[in-house]
Amino acid sequence: MGAIGQWLPPGAGGSLLRSVGFFGGSAAAGAVLTLSLRSALGLAAVLAARRAPATTGPAGPRPVGPAGEPALTG
Repeated sequence: MGAIGQWLPPGAGGSLLRSVGFFGGSAAAGAVLTLSLRSALGLAAVLAARRAPATTGPAGPRPVGPAGEPALTG
């Protein structure tokens, strides 16, 4: 289970701190790579969520007639 934890941000952060603090940065590349990839994926997810168009407005979807035009309601 410890090997899986090293691929998660808290485990990678702890490994990075240990590598830099006690071992002069040796073997820090894996932790830096893990944290960089996780940060890039998180940023990409946030940007993708911002660009996703809203499918409905505040009042919900508007009714559409058979020709694709807004339906006459009233």
